Amino acid sequence: MHIWIDADACPKPIREILFRAAERVQIGLTLVANQAITVPRSRWIQTIRVAPGFDVADQHIAERDNFSITHSAHIQIVARFC
Repeated sequence: MHIWIDADACPKPIREILFRAAERVQIGLTLVANQAITVPRSRWIQTIRVAPGFDVADQHIAERDNFSITHSAHIQIVARFC
């Protein structure tokens, strides 16, 4: 299992919870954003920086076919997974 997060849409307190959870259960966590974000050093956590633009991070996540859990504030992108 792997967790993909649109970090541009995810509040920092939620990201902090996800960082702790990824470490605790040893699960991959990828945060996708169009700006640099700070994450703890961990073998379980990574970031991907995408170009600026509306829904670019969501599009990047939607193009992946190997994820198990995703978070996005954009209903149109999430609807693709249902």
